[in-house]
Amino acid sequence: AAQSTVSASPATITAATGTSTITVTVRDANNNPISGRTVTLAASGTGNTITQPATATDASGQVTGGLSSLFAGTKTVTATVDGATVITQTAAVTVVAGAVSAGQSTVSASPTTITAGGGSSTITATAKDANGNPIAGATVILAATGTGNTLTQPLGTTNASGVATGTLSSTLAEGKTVSATISSVAITETAAVTVVAGAVSAAQSTVSTSPTTITASTGTSTITVTARDANGNPIAGATVVL
Repeated sequence: AAQSTVSASPATITAATGTSTITVTVRDANNNPISGRTVTLAASGTGNTITQPATATDASGQVTGGLSSLFAGTKTVTATVDGATVITQTAAVTVVAGAVSAGQSTVSASPTTITAGGGSSTITATAKDANGNPIAGATVILAATGTGNTLTQPLGTTNASGVATGTLSSTLAEGKTVSATISSVAITETAAVTVVAGAVSAAQSTVSTSPTTITASTGTSTITVTARDANGNPIAGATVVL
């Protein structure tokens, strides 16, 4: 077992699409190759597809199999000879995430309701491949509907968890739809942020009359008060005393 070897080529593959060839060489204690032995492969982690060697070891003591996986991570490949002897050496295969998936990647906002001119929402974009593996090093660009927005783009690329964050604030009260493009892929999911009006502004709110001239005792003028915040957004639900 100590003289036998297990190797993988390539040592890094892409999830779902890549395959590493696993080569096992069975030798005796004096390093002589042993033919005619049955080798069984195993690998750590989940989502793996292992192709077992189709034949017994050849004259060089070798057989080959394969490893692919849906899930990113480092896989440790082991080999057992004739169902009993576990080869001491192992092989490491690193499975990396595939391309950005529009359907698996996500966009979220917290909080989902902010105040115009005063609040901000953190926008979190998470890059994932088709199998849900997080993708590090991806570039995220955010966009938002409506006007009056201040959109802070993520600093740098996605981290090891596939996450990058930015912020959204706005002076205009309305519903905003926030979208993300990750490594040039438009993400299907969007995030909704509702911007509500701020406090009543004495300067922005108005009082008007119609008509401006009335007859004593018989005339009536309609007084209209419009409540607005500091950015001119109308405010519903405010109590008015004339």
